[in-house]
Amino acid sequence: MNIFTKKIILIFFLPFHNLANKALPTFVVHLMEVSNCIKNKQYKFINAYYNFSDDKENNKFTVLQDITPSLNLTSQNTVLTKNIGWKVEPVFSGKIISSCFFLKNDLTVIPLIREFVDIPKECPVRKGVRQIIRKELLSTTRPSLPFGCWMLKHELKDSKGLIVGCIKIVVIQSILFTLEEMKKQCH
Repeated sequence: MNIFTKKIILIFFLPFHNLANKALPTFVVHLMEVSNCIKNKQYKFINAYYNFSDDKENNKFTVLQDITPSLNLTSQNTVLTKNIGWKVEPVFSGKIISSCFFLKNDLTVIPLIREFVDIPKECPVRKGVRQIIRKELLSTTRPSLPFGCWMLKHELKDSKGLIVGCIKIVVIQSILFTLEEMKKQCH
């Protein structure tokens, strides 16, 4: 193929390529809520607040004391979806694993959370306040989970099995142009 033929192909291909890109839907993961699982309860290890406003100053994830492997903390997730009411998704729920192992090795929840708040890739997780930096994530790549309203309840337990931290996260996974309708269903 000579240079002239390549230029002709590019002249014809680029307009169609640009049209195809504009036709792709924009997928969105929209953060609705981040809070303690029990209102007005102060936990020993983690605390969070998000009010889905643009006021980033109030949108925080706080680690109240260092989380290290020697503490032997475990994590247990409960994942729910909402249609008419909340329904537990057993495939994603119930397993109890080391919190440090979960932080380092999880391939679905933790990478998505890192898009919203700066958390380390492994333990230790140092004491401190981290800002929740965005309210939504836009992409042209279709997400792996089905569209809808999702809730993650993440319990942090000590070596005796007592809950020492619990964060509830509610997100909508949707196409951008249906987001407003999904927000009404998710409340």
